[in-house]
Amino acid sequence: MGVQALHLLERKGLWVRHAWPIVVSGATEPLLYLAAAAVGIGQFVGDISVDGQVMPYIDFVGPGLLAATAMSGAVFDTTIDVLWRLRFSRTYDSILSAPMSPTDVVVGEVSAGALRGTLNAVLFLVVLAAFGAVPSAWGLMAIPVGALTALMFASLGMAFTTFLRSFSAFEWLPTVTTTLFLFSATFFPVSAYGSASSLVQLSPLYHAVALMRSSMAGTIRLADAGHTAVLVLLTAAGLWIASRRLASLLLR
Repeated sequence: MGVQALHLLERKGLWVRHAWPIVVSGATEPLLYLAAAAVGIGQFVGDISVDGQVMPYIDFVGPGLLAATAMSGAVFDTTIDVLWRLRFSRTYDSILSAPMSPTDVVVGEVSAGALRGTLNAVLFLVVLAAFGAVPSAWGLMAIPVGALTALMFASLGMAFTTFLRSFSAFEWLPTVTTTLFLFSATFFPVSAYGSASSLVQLSPLYHAVALMRSSMAGTIRLADAGHTAVLVLLTAAGLWIASRRLASLLLR
């Protein structure tokens, strides 16, 4: 990250100091699902077998909810706020009068979104530990995996926002994130989806959930290299698209 992008990240940090309740609010919905899994659904489901490993349902669903929490924080930080600064307040036009490029803006905004998603993931990990759903020190792997997940969704969120012209388009955003949340093997093994399992594997969140689950359990497999590669490639694609789009919008 360049020095110029760090200045933009510092600006966002100053805002976070005064608006931290908004920052952590992204973890609220997954926390409710976790509570339901701990005191409700989990009592009926009991233990669950995944790839020959038997575990309590809350240990299975916890990593999935953690990945979804990282997604939520990153996406919402790089969509609504970014659109306001891009299309309405014209903040980026002013920023470019300083020695900053559109790429610096993208890197700064994506980094801020990734940090928010990572913070949400860390807070959620603490809650998981309080529920007894972090059975070993491998649970600390949730932090780097959550950071990579947040970085990917921040990049994709930023790229998506550069194509929008009004806030009415965000009516679809909760639909997209909820669909990913529910159909990314978050609550059930991918095999439970039957013939639709191949569609589930097209979800970016699925790869984050799978990597989070195996990392926290300490059962790293060759397939996790593929999940990691997908997250990295989508991050790179999001950054590239966002940089190109922002340059075309601001340097006309």
